[in-house]
Parts: sequence; structure tokens; C-alpha cells
Amino acid sequence: MKTGGIDAEYGGALGGVISAVTKSGGNMFRGEAHYYYEGNAISAGPVKRLVLNPSDDTTVGYFQDSKQEDNRSEIGGSLGGPIVRDRLFFFGSVSPRLVRRTNDYLFSEGKVPGSFDRSDDIWQAFGKVTYSNSRVAANGRVLYADLVGRPAPRVRRSR
Repeated sequence: MKTGGIDAEYGGALGGVISAVTKSGGNMFRGEAHYYYEGNAISAGPVKRLVLNPSDDTTVGYFQDSKQEDNRSEIGGSLGGPIVRDRLFFFGSVSPRLVRRTNDYLFSEGKVPGSFDRSDDIWQAFGKVTYSNSRVAANGRVLYADLVGRPAPRVRRSR
């Protein structure tokens, strides 16, 4: 990372330059698997808030919102290794993120409770093939990112 004294080869970048090298396979098979979770089971609930009554602008009260469902899971991994020993290598990774959330609302001028359910599946995948001998090195890469299954939010109205 460079943040000052940036060479002309970077085309007049003002804020900074980041140079990154992607992982490659090698002569040994190596990989990893991971699972990350962020959500209701491990997060705190909403704090009480002080609200001014809009009808008289002088009365205040404490209100406690309910904890709304918001769960995010990321399941993924990577694997790299040889295709042809000392010559041709591969590396690949995949990391889908699953988001499930519910937002509660009051419909019909605040009289009818209901909620929006939302489900998003965000996919990220990377693949790389590397060829190398004593004179030539070549890389081929592919990157895939997509938001899969973008359904309109489903509305549940309670009576």
C-alpha cells in the first residue's frame, strides 16, 4: 500500500494505491473451510429510547422497540494444489453469504401490524489457474459475484 510519493506508473492516483497478489496453488494440496455468523442469537437488543410526544411537544416517554430478526451466515472455503507437478496449479474459493431478516411495521396509519421478510443469497467465487516453467509464467483468473434470488419482500399483515 502506498499513500504518498506515488510513482507516475500509477497514473496520478491521489488517495493511494493498493497492490494485491491473489493466492495460487502449489505442489501441495491446501485448503480451508470457514463459517461466520452474525445475528440475533449473539447480538444485543435495542436500547430504550427517549421520544418526544409530537402532539404537545412537551411530554416525553421511554419506548422499547422489539428485537427484529436479522441473521447473516457465511459458509465457505478454498482449495489449491497441483494439476501437473511443478508446472500447472489451481486455486479456487467460494463464499456465499445468506441474509435472513424481518422488519416489523405498522400499516394503515399505524393501526395494523405487519412485517417484511427478506432473504438474500450473496455469492462470491474465485478461481485461478497458473502455469509456470523456468522461462514462462501465465495466469488465468475468474471472479463471480451475484445476488441470487432477489424476490420482492413478502409482506405479512397481522390482524
